[in-house]
Amino acid sequence: MMVIPLAYSSYVKKRCRTSRKKQSDSQGSALVSGNLCLAAEEPGRDLLHDVTGVILAGGHSRRMGRNKALLTLGRETVVEAVYRVMSGLFREVILVCNDPGSYPCLDCRKVRDLFPGCGAIGGLHAGLLASKTMSICLVSCDAPFLSRELLSLLCRLRGAYQAVVPVTTRGCKPLHAVYSRSCLPVLHEYLAGQGKSLTGLLDQLDCRYVGRNEYAGIADAEQSFCSLSCPRDYAALKIERG
Repeated sequence: MMVIPLAYSSYVKKRCRTSRKKQSDSQGSALVSGNLCLAAEEPGRDLLHDVTGVILAGGHSRRMGRNKALLTLGRETVVEAVYRVMSGLFREVILVCNDPGSYPCLDCRKVRDLFPGCGAIGGLHAGLLASKTMSICLVSCDAPFLSRELLSLLCRLRGAYQAVVPVTTRGCKPLHAVYSRSCLPVLHEYLAGQGKSLTGLLDQLDCRYVGRNEYAGIADAEQSFCSLSCPRDYAALKIERG
């Protein structure tokens, strides 16, 4: 597959749009920045009121050969590393999984797929339905180096879009993105038509693609996209961490 530098990519030039900003007055102890509402009552913890964090852990981990969410990294599992970042950013975090009993280490609400066997797109559907907010930030359980700053940026850019998705030299990252409940009707129709591709769904949504130039100032942005798909990835990570 040929990789096109994003600076010259017609994909990004066509897809990336100027974010729609809404101005709000601050009320009470909350700080409103664009579309981002931060709670100021807890020193050192700015939690998003109006976005729910959703972690997908419903896959079968066939390539890894075992549940990759429960692989250990030092004193914590991979999914605990993911949850640590998400719970430090969002007021509520939901885990979408096949077996809630496998994750007693996570103090959060756990829900099952309503469309089992549909992969990540079924998890997106379950997360949107379970959320109490209009937007969710969707991540995979096997991404242990999530960037809080990058996720915050995606949330700030969401405006009235149905999805906000970062783009790398390898393409877009729909499992590291923000989605609105307004995309549920499209998602229902897509699932009814046996659609299973998240990128295929994005083609039917009002989507805001975030190019590399927009997150270039975030030092750990590229690491945020790293995931553990197979034993080789896990072995390399353990060697790197010593």
